Amino acid sequence: MLEEIAIRNFAVMDDAHALFGPGLTAVTGETGAGKSILVNAVALLLGARATARMIREGAESAEITARFAPPEDSEAWRELSAQGMDLSEGLVIRRVIAANDRHRVYVNGRPSTMAEVTRLTEGLAGISGQHAHQALLRPEAHLEILDRFGNLLDLREEVGQAHQATARAWARVRDLAEGTEKARQEREFREFEAAEIDRAEIQPNEDEALETEKRRAKNAEALFATAHGSEEALYSSPGACELLSMAQKNLSEAARMDPALARPAESVAQALILVEDAAAELRDYLSGLEMEEGRLDALEARLHLLSGLKRKYGPSLAGVLERREELARLLEDSADREGAMARARKALDQEKKGLSALCARLSEKRKKAARDLEERVVAELSGLSMPGACFRVELAPAPAPRDPESPFALDLGGAETAGAERAAFLIAPNVGEGEKPLREIASGGELSRVVLAIKVILAKKDGVRTVIFDEVDAGIGGATADVVGEKLAALSATHQVVCITHLPHIARFADCHLRVKKTVEHGRTKSAMEALDDTARVEEIARMLAGEPVTPTSRRHAGELLASAAEKRRAMA
Repeated sequence: MLEEIAIRNFAVMDDAHALFGPGLTAVTGETGAGKSILVNAVALLLGARATARMIREGAESAEITARFAPPEDSEAWRELSAQGMDLSEGLVIRRVIAANDRHRVYVNGRPSTMAEVTRLTEGLAGISGQHAHQALLRPEAHLEILDRFGNLLDLREEVGQAHQATARAWARVRDLAEGTEKARQEREFREFEAAEIDRAEIQPNEDEALETEKRRAKNAEALFATAHGSEEALYSSPGACELLSMAQKNLSEAARMDPALARPAESVAQALILVEDAAAELRDYLSGLEMEEGRLDALEARLHLLSGLKRKYGPSLAGVLERREELARLLEDSADREGAMARARKALDQEKKGLSALCARLSEKRKKAARDLEERVVAELSGLSMPGACFRVELAPAPAPRDPESPFALDLGGAETAGAERAAFLIAPNVGEGEKPLREIASGGELSRVVLAIKVILAKKDGVRTVIFDEVDAGIGGATADVVGEKLAALSATHQVVCITHLPHIARFADCHLRVKKTVEHGRTKSAMEALDDTARVEEIARMLAGEPVTPTSRRHAGELLASAAEKRRAMA
């Protein structure tokens, strides 16, 4: 649930704050007051793209902060708890939009990324704005809605991956079938690459060993002085070895008189062994430290060669060696062109079969989901004063590719990354009318009700906790607005609903009422949000009914609307 939002220097809002509760929240205000700024602010916190143009003129940055109360069974709760975050005060997301476009985002005070924020807020809130109406007019969006409703997005992703694998397999067959001259040129170039790598006679991790040797060579004088001085300190007279030997001998003799000295004598004896070993290792190190003349130049030349190979084939020596193995396979394939073509065609057939099976499986599930969605939408529209409406999801095969050799000329029709068919929403708003595409027949009011019906269905299906509606009342009024208000109120029994509206018949059903008001102070326009008490709410509903100035008649009508809505809410409960 969205509990609180604070907006600073965003668009025309210089400093706005609002608290949200459960149920239905109505956000009202005069046209142009800035109601949709709230929607845009929430969208930014859910992952929408930010630009410096969103910053209030004259400010260096904008800041939006929201507090959510994620349920304990949500992904956000599980992930943040695993990170050791304290969620007793909720999930707090703060986004800072900078004038230099170097924006920042924080989760419970910790720097984060928008990718993480998008993942955390997925399932917490959803927005239905003006784009939702426009999306319903685009048939390409209908398939996305159907797959969301049918929980088919994972299977659709599998189809997309299989589609890409089939395309790669087909490209392999096509490349092998191209002219012999190109194949000859490719073979010669691969042979050149392989020979270049072979001449280098690379050893695994050779560059690391050479870098170590190079550092030793560059610092040989200092290393020699340190090692030699240390070896002398251990074996010079009196050196550490001689002193330890003397101490060990004296302690051993004394231990015959007092056994308490036996352990120190043993410890000194062990130390003597370690020091003698260290001295021997230093002598070996000194003997190997001598470097033949020109060795440093040879090391640098070798490292330069290896660096060039890594740039071309790497980025590491392991990558260069992997490229050599790949070249061997490619050269083997090109040496046996017919065999390579046979293997490539077999691989393509396997990919096509896999894609075809996945597409068929997805198609069957879509048919069932389409019937279920039709029934659900018709039921919702009936409750939105469209009792005779007919809604149908038309599934048609994706067009077959023009190239008959294309791997996507499957028996079940063409195949696209989203599957083997396309979807289109058809509607007959009234009894006796023929079904037509939504974009051809729906009025503004009808479209708004279809949007609301689908959003309500998806909200229940997806488990989204907070649903925000903007422009859901476009093109409707009167009795239809009452029905829409009742539908939103019913949805608010199981979801938190925030509705931006200009209709009093919808706003009257709200549990919480926020007003956005635009004022001019010191020559600057600014918008602010305020929560309305019962008295102020009557004034706002009256203004929405009859405009300003508010009259006793409009106040009385507003009171009647609010009382009627309260009675209907009690009946719903």
